[in-house]
Amino acid sequence: MPPGTTVQQVPEMLRRLLIERMGLVTHLETRSKDGYHLVVDRAGIKIREVEPVNELTKDFEAVATETGRTRRDSVSETPNGLVRTTLVPFGLRTITARTSYERTYPLGQNGSMIIDAARMSMQELVSVLTPNLDEVVVDRTDLTGVYKFKIELPPDKSIARRLASVGLKRNSDSSGLSTFKAIESLGLKLERRTVPVEVVVIDNIRRTPSEN
Repeated sequence: MPPGTTVQQVPEMLRRLLIERMGLVTHLETRSKDGYHLVVDRAGIKIREVEPVNELTKDFEAVATETGRTRRDSVSETPNGLVRTTLVPFGLRTITARTSYERTYPLGQNGSMIIDAARMSMQELVSVLTPNLDEVVVDRTDLTGVYKFKIELPPDKSIARRLASVGLKRNSDSSGLSTFKAIESLGLKLERRTVPVEVVVIDNIRRTPSEN
């Protein structure tokens, strides 16, 4: 990589490499796939709406490790704005201009994940639920605010599937934890539906790259 290359520049550089050296041609298509709609339960939500706060520039305390204290901070540009990720004990904190939530994986919890949301949007919640269920989840709550709550979810099915594909097995004993019950505790519900999914279709690619 050229000197001074940033992490944010790598995906575009890789894309150009594949196009110029391997003749990659792609297009986007919308296809239907089994998934879930996240909706509000008939009894209404059981989570508290809070005011958005911008902590993108806040100075968080470094995390203690066996070799001292460390701070891992990264900022990514997305279509929805800047997303900052910082290290917390046993997990990560995600911050945007409006929201802040932590995903932690405590030791001895059989790979379960705790979501501790100080301010979390429904769009962010479905982005966590999709890998957890290994199915596409679409927000159909019509809730536009940010909310405070805490739930525990079983291990991500997508991770277990990827490990199984290379002959590894992950301990999935999550002591009866259920993603569906966790969501219902928030006054929300996951309904089985056919959902539209945008996919990248490869039209052409050469197996051998062009010469340097």
